Amino acid sequence: MTALGETYRVAAPTIPASVDSMEAAVEGLVAILRAEGMPSAHVFGHGQGGLIAQALVRAHPELARSLILSNSAAQATGYPGPAKLPWVLGKWAARRWAEAALRPDAGELTEDRRAFWTGRLATLAAHCPAAIDAPRFGPIEEWKGRVLIFESDGDAFVPAAEAAALRELYPGAILHRFEGAGHFAVFSRVESYVLRMHLFCGGR
Repeated sequence: MTALGETYRVAAPTIPASVDSMEAAVEGLVAILRAEGMPSAHVFGHGQGGLIAQALVRAHPELARSLILSNSAAQATGYPGPAKLPWVLGKWAARRWAEAALRPDAGELTEDRRAFWTGRLATLAAHCPAAIDAPRFGPIEEWKGRVLIFESDGDAFVPAAEAAALRELYPGAILHRFEGAGHFAVFSRVESYVLRMHLFCGGR
């Protein structure tokens, strides 16, 4: 956000866990854009946020200059196990699952960021708000904008089949793959991300 904010006006809302439908999440984003006087935007989504970004472009194609999807999928992949357990047990299981997914030998996050995301993912897995009413997306008929896809090898959150499905969904997309970066290349390869987003968006 800081790096992109030097060139672009950046709006980065957080979707609260209380949001219980994809439609509500999308309309919340639309309301923010309108309140901020932003008639259109380059729409960016990382991970499960990419699902909301895709839904926004399909519901309001006139608001999207382009679509940038980072380590995302063509449908909600959910969180295996924890979300199906009772809340208290699910919270414990989710933390163990998040700790395994963000294992120290992965090397892509600092200790502070790893601690933050372990807690954050445990909360998400226990409540599973990201899987809200998100069917597999089909092609966008009304919108012909440009698409940029970031993906990484060793992504513990996006199955290879889902990454392939996303590429198939946007056959004309520009694709950049980070080697040895895992799911959080957006943190560990910030300079490369920003450069490629600048080149893609053209500073507009």
